[in-house]
This record gives sequence, structure tokens and C-alpha cells, in this order.
Amino acid sequence: MRSLLDGEQKPARAPYKIYVILAHVLLTLALTYPLVFTLTTHVIGPAEDNLQSLWNLWWVKHAILNLHTHPYFTDYLFYPQGASLSFHSLSLFNSLLGIPLQFIFNSIICYNLLILLSFVLSGWGMYLLLYQLTRHSGAAFVASLVFAYSPYHFAHAEHHLQLSSIQFIPFFILYLLKLLECPRLKHSFLTGVFLFLASLCSWYYLMCLLVFCLVFAAHQLFRQAQRYLDWRFWGHFLLMLLFFGILILPFIYPGVKEKFYGMRYFEKNLSEIFSADAVAFFVPPAAHPLAPEALGVLYNKFGATPWEATVFLGYVAMILAGYAIYKLSWNKTGLWVITGLIFGVLSLGPRLHVMGKIMFPALPMPYWLIQWIPFFNVSSGPSRFIVMVFISLAVLVGYALQYMAATHNILGIRMNRPGLCLIGGLILFEYMALPVNICSPDQVTYAPFIRRQLENDKGDYAILELPLLDYWAGNAFMYRQTLHHKRLLNGTISRLSHKSIRFLSTTPLKELMRDSELDEDFFIKLKPLLIKNRIKYVVLNHYLYKKATSAKLYALLDKAFMKKAELENRLTIFSVY
Repeated sequence: MRSLLDGEQKPARAPYKIYVILAHVLLTLALTYPLVFTLTTHVIGPAEDNLQSLWNLWWVKHAILNLHTHPYFTDYLFYPQGASLSFHSLSLFNSLLGIPLQFIFNSIICYNLLILLSFVLSGWGMYLLLYQLTRHSGAAFVASLVFAYSPYHFAHAEHHLQLSSIQFIPFFILYLLKLLECPRLKHSFLTGVFLFLASLCSWYYLMCLLVFCLVFAAHQLFRQAQRYLDWRFWGHFLLMLLFFGILILPFIYPGVKEKFYGMRYFEKNLSEIFSADAVAFFVPPAAHPLAPEALGVLYNKFGATPWEATVFLGYVAMILAGYAIYKLSWNKTGLWVITGLIFGVLSLGPRLHVMGKIMFPALPMPYWLIQWIPFFNVSSGPSRFIVMVFISLAVLVGYALQYMAATHNILGIRMNRPGLCLIGGLILFEYMALPVNICSPDQVTYAPFIRRQLENDKGDYAILELPLLDYWAGNAFMYRQTLHHKRLLNGTISRLSHKSIRFLSTTPLKELMRDSELDEDFFIKLKPLLIKNRIKYVVLNHYLYKKATSAKLYALLDKAFMKKAELENRLTIFSVY
């Protein structure tokens, strides 16, 4: 049996596909070290939005199987009003797949398996796409590393399950190319299905692929206008969109309905903060083992959080892509060059940032137009468009390696197995961020302690967690809910409506939202309101407050309610009734 890295000019046979999958499984386990040794207790990344993703997995299962309702609305958060989840990052592909997995594993194992699956499937899908284009198995495998193990993928794998789920993007493009080559009902249907699956992973990827469809259509129209229009392809292209529309309609209907009836959301314009810095394209990831401290300082200057600022393309990949553009015809590379440039510019956001400073403030970038397109304007992370640049980059790298294999010797490197291994190793080294961060949700949120205290109280009641509105704390409280299953007055969701916080903002609880100076009898006066709304426990999280503020709140709560349990000055549970 020939090696995966040998050139293969015939259609890929099943054994080669199996070897590709096995190779990506091994690479995924190695490059996410030490996660493989803590799959049952830890998740990848620091405790942040990954806690929210764990809640998503629990909530979708709980809503469908226990409450027998759709998951797009919950009164388990922001009780008693509840909150719409139509624009929340539920990532329904992962959440629905997580339902059967949660019958076998706990939510932490389930989450880790979904993260690992995103690497393996994205590597396999990118390999199939590249093999379709190059017909060279070695070039296709090595170039697939550019997409599957990109710094963007690793950065978001530590924080966002939905953004880590990039696996269906190459499958969609693969079948779109097959549709162009051979317009058939099967290809129309499968292309629509993969667009649907990518959309269920993240609405951002729906936006990315719709923009790509426009670029692809314009490119084909320009090429065909010089000869003749392939009406058979365009008919099947529209049929693909129809299949997609039928599949996605039930999932977007709640959001469309809310927009139609004028549901008002708190809009935070984060597009300036979460824009890619022009310098960041050339800076290795902050966690690169060679110089993490120096890189960390540099990433702090980019303004955005390090994971949103991570858009490093890799010098080896960029050199190979440039080589492909130089050596090969525009007919072969043009679509991918145009796609890479368009999405690269979009990732820069509404205004150009260089080393954290806005250049030419009066000159808007093309992303500025997106803010005026309905539904596209919910996007607040321009840097996430970089995922499509990695698709283009991987294709160009594949073309370069194919050409170099055909000419046998480039820059002294023979494009046989050792040469391909060398280039693949250099690509992975540049992208490396080892060891990856891991955390134990149980340890950082103290969720098991709260569950033990409440597990014998089976009533239907709610819990008031303090602090009331805090982004990180909201994620932690949501994870706790996956264990105790009681309603909360707060939480953290992607898009929060004004209606959801009506109870908090129109009752004395608003004083807790504002960090106001509280009256000594504040909680005594608040007690009837809490009892009326079945809010049975108040949890004071000392570790989330400054020491003086925590001590004062503790004294006021102790005066009004009975102390039920305390954990080493980390948190105290008070019983309201």
C-alpha cells in the first residue's frame, strides 16, 4: 500500500480516505495536548464562553426531551420574563448531535468530542476538496493542514464551540464544484444540505457562505459570458438554494418573526473591537511555545481579545500561495485569490486597524456596508470572516505543492514523502499553540457544591445569583444550572432583548444591577417580592466581588435571610423561605 503522501493521480480510493481520517485523528489528539488525558473532567480553553456552550448542550436536550418544546425560548434564564434564543449561538448542529451523546457521556466529554470532531472532519473535508482540485493525495493532505489546524480554528476551539465547527465549509464548496462540473439533482441536494449544516453550526458561517456564493456566481458569470451560459448549472444552482431554503426555514422563522414584530435587543457595536488588525496576519498565535510572553504583549496591542485577534496566516503557507499565483494560470487560481482578498478585507472590520490604532478614521472599510444589510447586521465579529481566507490559502497551497511535485525539485526540496512531510511539519510548527489551555468547569464554578446543597429540594423555584449582570459570571451560573436545573434571574446570551430584563429593571432588583448604595433593610424589603415569584435561594459569590463589597452584601443578606451553606468564603447560599 502506497503512503498517503505519495502522489496519486487516480480518483481517491476508500483506503486513502480512511488513512486521511486516521491521520487527522492522531494529529488532532497531538495538537490538542493535554486534552486527551482529561476528557472526562476538563474542557479545552479557559473558563469563558465554553461554559455557555455546555449550557447550550444541556438546554436543547432539556427543552426537547423534558419540556417538549422548541429551544428558541427559555424561562430558565432571566426568570420570570424569560429570554428569546433566536439570535443566541445555540449551534443547533452540535446541540442536536449532543442529545444522543449525553445519554452515553457526561456533558464535558460530549463537548470535548464535538470539539475534536470539528478538527477531524474539517481536515477530511478539506482533503476531499483539495483532491478534487489537484488529484494529488500528498499535496491535498498537506494543504488540508492549513485549514484544519489554522490558528483561527485553535483560538476559537478554546472559547466557541459554534465557531470551532468549521467542518462543513469545505464539504459545501466541494459539492458546489461538483455541481458546476456535473449539474445533477444529487449534487444540488447535497450542496444545499452542507450549506444547511454549516448554518446550524454558526450563523456566521451562513453569512460567509452566502457571500462566497455571490463571489462564485459572479466569477462563473464572467467566465461563461465569454463563451456561453451553462443554463443547466444555473438551474441546479437555484435548485440548491431552494433545497437549502426549505431546510433552514423552520430554524430561521423565529428570528424573522421577532424582527418583523420589532423585538428590541441591546445592541453592542463590537465590530470595531473584534476587527482583525492588519499586522496580526503576520504574527504567530499568542500561545506559540517559542515566545508566548512577547507574543502576548503584542496581541494586547491589537485591542481585541487574543482569540478574536488571531488571524495569523503562516509564512510557509503565504509563500506557497504566492508561488502558486506566480506559476499557475489565473483561470486556476483566480477564484481563490479573489475570495481570499474579499474575505481578508472584510475581516479588517469597518475601519482599518494597525497595531491597535485606527488608521484613516474618516475612511470606512467595505465591512461598513454589512452593518446596513438586514440580518447580516447582527454580525459583531469581523475577524471571523478570516475562516474563508484559510479556505483560499489551503487551495493555493495545494496547487503549489501539486506543481512542485510535477517539477520534482523546487528550491532543493524534492516533493516526495520527505519533502511533503517537511512542509507539513513547518506549517504545523508555525500554527502551533501547545499546550492548549484546559479548565475544569466543576472546579472554577463550584457547581457540584451547589448541586449537593440543593439536590434534596425538589420544588419548582428560582435562584438569584449575585452579581446580577456580569458576563463571565453569567456563563458560570449557566453551567451550574446544568447540574441543579433551577431557573435563574440572569445569564449570558448572545442577543439580549429589552423585554428579558423587564423584571430586573422595574423592581427594586434594579439597584443590584446598578451597584447602588443599598439600604440596610434592602433585602428585608425585597423578601416579599422574592417569595411571590418563588425565588427561594440567593447565592452570593464572594470571589466575584471586591472584598469590601462582598462583606457588605453578606451582612445585608445575613440580616434578611437564613444562611443555608457556605464554601470557604467563595460563596454563600441564603434561604429566602
